[in-house]
Formats: sequence, C-alpha cells, structure tokens
Amino acid sequence: MPRPTKIELLSRFFPEIRSKSSKADKEAAIAYNTLAAEVILADQLRLYDNGRAKHGPGVLCVRLHNEAAESVYLPLRDIQIDLDTARSQGHSAMETFFKDLVAEIGRINPDKAGLVLLVDKSSAQLFPIDREYPARTIEALLQEFSA
Repeated sequence: MPRPTKIELLSRFFPEIRSKSSKADKEAAIAYNTLAAEVILADQLRLYDNGRAKHGPGVLCVRLHNEAAESVYLPLRDIQIDLDTARSQGHSAMETFFKDLVAEIGRINPDKAGLVLLVDKSSAQLFPIDREYPARTIEALLQEFSA
C-alpha cells in the first residue's frame, strides 16, 4: 500500500481545518492542534535529551506503526556498527541510509534541535525538532492546509 501524502494525512487527522467552518473556527483549530503537537514534540525532545545525556550523540527512534513499542534512543556508536555491518554485507541501500544518518547526527547542534528518526513499516525519515519553537513545521503545514 502506498504511503499517504501529507495532504491525505492532514485530511484524515484534521478534518475540521478543511471543513466549511468560519475563519475564526479554523484559526482556533490550528492553534489548538499546534499546541497539542508542541506538547508531544516537547516530550520527544525530553526523551532525546535523556538519551543523549546517557549515551552521547545519537537519534531518538520513534516507531509509527501499529505494533510499535516505546521510542528508543539509538546512540551513534550503535548506528556506526550497523553501518559497518551493512557495508561488509554489501547492502548498499542500508549503507547509504546509515552514512546519511551518521552525517546528520554530526551536523545537528543539540543546543538548537533534537533529532528524531520516524520509522514506519516501509521507510524511515529524519525529523529535527527545533528547540525554540518545536511545532513550527507543523503549524506551517496546518496553515497551508487550511488555505
């Protein structure tokens, strides 16, 4: 099954923003949903910070599928082991993925952002969470979606 587009996901989770409601109602829905997202992202930053303090540089892995367990912190040293394994076994796609992940961990400034790896059954995507305003990206998406 193909992955849903951002618009399909937004339509599914925030139908009130696209409804024929008033501009004030849409603005209130955006504000409320942005605040809810901010609370969730702040918690993800807390988990990232706890993992980083305990294990050093790495990424918070958030599983987005139905059978998902808790989010786990993946330290850079473990990701490097996976990179070396992928390289030695000739898995070029996995090698590239882990090389990119290692590079992004090296680039991220943990004082300005936390790094989350969103994983579902078909892919993984890096998502930096801005410390100054964690829900900035989501708010922008909701604003665009409401137009």
